[in-house]
Amino acid sequence: MKYIDKATFNKLGIKEQVKLFNSLLQEHNSIKEVCDYIGISYSTIRDRFSRYKYIFNKHSKAYELNYNKNRNIEIEKIVEDIMSNINRRRLDVHELNKDDIGEITVRSFRIYENILNDFIDFCQNCSLKQYDVLSLFILEGMNKYKKI
Repeated sequence: MKYIDKATFNKLGIKEQVKLFNSLLQEHNSIKEVCDYIGISYSTIRDRFSRYKYIFNKHSKAYELNYNKNRNIEIEKIVEDIMSNINRRRLDVHELNKDDIGEITVRSFRIYENILNDFIDFCQNCSLKQYDVLSLFILEGMNKYKKI
């Protein structure tokens, strides 16, 4: 690959920078070597790529979009949307036809801390039990997003 200087590299769009940087990584042994080759500091590359949600994948040895961070934002927006829809109308546990849904069961799951804290705050201002609210949220979410 021909030499590219810092000014030329900086004029490229972020996607082109990442693509070029990754191709240079294939020729050189490390991020530091590529940075030295371009004439740009590692911290500049790290911060710039991070700002656009790119992270270095040690397994593929390339910068990639951090889909998890983007997915977390999507999930938070969906939860906020469901909570605002339910907040607009009064929660009614009778929406859960208990003859159709069966017995209450205990289930362990992972949840993002900030979403859990919002859920706990929401439930403290509600007369229903957490499992009823959670059941309503899940039911409403499934009904709304089953088309996706």
